[in-house]
Amino acid sequence: MGYYINSINSNFRIRKDRLDQFFEIITDLMSPETIAMHNKHGIYGNGKDGYSWVDTNAVMEAVKNRDIFGVFEAWRFNLEPAHPDDAEFISLALSTYREWQKTGDEEVLYIAIAPVVEDGSFMEMQGEDSNRWCLSWDNGKLFYSDAMEIRYKDPIERSIENIYLD
Repeated sequence: MGYYINSINSNFRIRKDRLDQFFEIITDLMSPETIAMHNKHGIYGNGKDGYSWVDTNAVMEAVKNRDIFGVFEAWRFNLEPAHPDDAEFISLALSTYREWQKTGDEEVLYIAIAPVVEDGSFMEMQGEDSNRWCLSWDNGKLFYSDAMEIRYKDPIERSIENIYLD
């Protein structure tokens, strides 16, 4: 079956001086030994060859080419450079590959790369049942928090006369 998710907002940054460490982490994460360890515990993976929905060969090709975009794309993320002229950071606008996609083993990626993700980075997510949560990174760790409630201001009548007065 599965659970469909959609990313609704993100601010995700990795320091450029941490790219070597990023690619080392990804190489280790995609190693047959690490994949086997995760699958042995029955928590991650869709089988002995990889993580759910992830093209392992595409990830390793992206690592070989030092292509951070290719790594995330192989993990089913759309991304764009958020601030391409930033000399210090790679800022990415991460979103799920499709508007709504089934969850896979993304969390293992989020945890693995936490040491190189800039403090304050976040992704806001929404599930098929309208539940919302936020993933955030701080001090080399991944944090998860559920949305408590979504509140709106008091409604204001809309008319042709007042739509341009706000």
